[in-house]
Amino acid sequence: MTAAYADHRTSVWEPQREASLQEARARSRLIFLLRRVFVGLAGSALASVFVFMTLFSPDGLWGPVYGGATPLRIIAPRFTGTNTEGEAYQLTADVAERENSATRLLTLAAPVYRTIRGHTLVAPRGIYDETAETIQMAGGVLFSDASGNRFSSPGMLINLREGHIRGDQGVTGAGPLGVVRADAYEIRNSDRALVLRGNVSGQVPEARQEQPGAANR
Repeated sequence: MTAAYADHRTSVWEPQREASLQEARARSRLIFLLRRVFVGLAGSALASVFVFMTLFSPDGLWGPVYGGATPLRIIAPRFTGTNTEGEAYQLTADVAERENSATRLLTLAAPVYRTIRGHTLVAPRGIYDETAETIQMAGGVLFSDASGNRFSSPGMLINLREGHIRGDQGVTGAGPLGVVRADAYEIRNSDRALVLRGNVSGQVPEARQEQPGAANR
C-alpha cells in the first residue's frame, strides 16, 4: 500500500513539475530577450543624442546651417558702458539683430545713444560693431546736447571707447552761438571741442541791443 501510494504521487506531480520547469525556462528566455532589446534601445537612443549634438553643434557638420546662420534677434536691447574718460554711456534700440554667429555686427533699428554729459543721438538705423566698439548711425541722424545745440547729418560714427563723434557727410545745426554748416565735423570728448571742416559757414546772431531807458523800467 505504501509503495503503491508513493508511485501514485510521483505519477501525479511529475507532469506538473515538468510543465513548471518549461514555463520557467520560457520566462527566463523572454526576460533575457527583453533585457537585450531594452539595452539595445537605450544604446541607440544614447548614440542618437551624441550624433545630434555632433551634427548640430557650431563646429559640426550641420552647425553653420542650423545654428550659425540663424539670426539672433533682440527686442528692446540696452547696452551700457564707459569710455576711456570714465564717462558712462547708454545705447538702446527697438530691435537688434545679428545675421549669424560668425559676425560681431549688430544691425540696430531706431538706435538712441546717450552720454552722461547730455549728448543724445537718434537715427532710424545703425550698425554696432562689438569688436571695434563703434556705432555707425545712418538714415538722418539728429544730435543734441545739454547746451541747446541741435545738429542733423546723414550719418555719424560714434567711437564708444574714446567717446568721439564724427562724420564726413555734412552737418547743419543751430544753437546758442548761431547757425553753422560744414562738410565734415568732429565732436571730441578729450577736449570737449566741436571741430568743423570743409566749406564751413555760419551765422552768428546779433547781440540784442537795449532800448533807451530799458534799464530804468
